[in-house]
Amino acid sequence: MKNKLIIVIGAVLLLLVGCDTNSKKGVSSKVSDTAHYDSADAQLCEEDTIAFCPSLLAAIKSLINDYTDDLESVVVLWVEEKDGQCVIALATQMCYITALLKGYQLVEGKMVAYYCDEVDDDNSCLDGVVDNSKLKKDFPSLFPDENSEFATGWTYDPRGRKYLVHSPDSLELVFDGCY
Repeated sequence: MKNKLIIVIGAVLLLLVGCDTNSKKGVSSKVSDTAHYDSADAQLCEEDTIAFCPSLLAAIKSLINDYTDDLESVVVLWVEEKDGQCVIALATQMCYITALLKGYQLVEGKMVAYYCDEVDDDNSCLDGVVDNSKLKKDFPSLFPDENSEFATGWTYDPRGRKYLVHSPDSLELVFDGCY
C-alpha cells in the first residue's frame, strides 16, 4: 500500500512539473494583464477570457505565488456574507470537491475552483468581480477530486486569504493565514 501511494504521488508530481514546464514554453502574449498559453492540450491552457476582475485575479496570483507548491494544485474560491458585506475567501487545496464545484478557470497552472452557491451567483456584490459565464463547467480530469487516490488519507491545513469587496476594483485583505 505504501509503495502504491508513493508511485501515485510521484506520478502526480511528474504531471504537475511537466505541466508547468510545458506551459512556460508556450507563453505568447498578454491579454488583460494575464499570460495565456498556446499549447495543444486545451485542458492545461489558460483561456483568453478571464472570469475574474483584475483585482481578484491579482489576489489569486498572489496567493498562488505565496502559498502553493507542487502538491497544492487547486485554489478554491467562495463568497461569504459578513455583517451584510461581501467577503471573497481563497484557500489552497490538494483537490477539488465535485459537489461544490460551480465552475473553474486555470491561473498560472493551478485550478481555481469556484464554489459559490446559486443564491450567491445573483448577489450584487459579485457584479463585475466574477463573470460566471466565462468559467469552465466540466470536471477537469487532470486535477484531483476528493475521491482520487492522491487526495484520500491526507491531513491538510489549507492556507488562504479573505477579502472584503468594496467594488470590483477594491478588495481589502481581512484575513491571511491557515483556516
